[in-house]
Amino acid sequence: PPPPPSQPPPPIVPSPPSPPLYPNPPPTPPPSPAPPVPPGGPGLWDVQATDASTIWVVGDYGTVMRSNDGGQTFDSIEVPREAHLRSLSFLNNSHGFVAGDKGVVMRTRNDGWTWEVLVTGTHVRLNDIYMENSRFGWTVGQQGVILYTDSGGQAWQQQASCCFENRQSQCDRSFIEFQAVRTFDDDSWRTGFVVGNLGLVCYTNSGGSFWERQRLPSATSTSNAHLHTIQTPPSFNGQP
Repeated sequence: PPPPPSQPPPPIVPSPPSPPLYPNPPPTPPPSPAPPVPPGGPGLWDVQATDASTIWVVGDYGTVMRSNDGGQTFDSIEVPREAHLRSLSFLNNSHGFVAGDKGVVMRTRNDGWTWEVLVTGTHVRLNDIYMENSRFGWTVGQQGVILYTDSGGQAWQQQASCCFENRQSQCDRSFIEFQAVRTFDDDSWRTGFVVGNLGLVCYTNSGGSFWERQRLPSATSTSNAHLHTIQTPPSFNGQP
């Protein structure tokens, strides 16, 4: 008789792939989106009128606005940085400066049509900027920062501010936050003041080469108050 038919070989089942020796890392999450602008619009921090018709406003998310009709209407001005802008200082309708978070200072010299980002050398929040004229100016902010320019903002240099002393009688500026600066030329040398948190007031009569802490009366409620602004009348003679 013929031999029985041969049985087909069993099917070959492939082995499952071995797990990788070094598993792939998890995918990098996408960058966090920018925080949404509040429904009511961005917060506004500073305002200045350069004449009866022209008003400038700055605020969060790089907000710069200008009114040409005394504040009846405002137009948005585009700037190259979206940092929260805390302060502005305009010398006239066309020449002005703005300052804000991350050490941002910007300048316009053509009514806000274009803006230059100026190098400040700092990344802290700048709360105030004050230009005495087209050449001399100051900006102040966190960590006791006082920056000075004598080139119309083209270059900035840090000045040694007054400070609080820690338990080791060392100057500690880490928790100082200056909120405002005002200076003026008193026919001898530039005099000025800066104010900030915990009742800190600093005074200079040397153009900022040396800042001296002014002691407030300890019995007053302002001795530890957070001071936010300062103003001197045009006739002020520079005496503390």
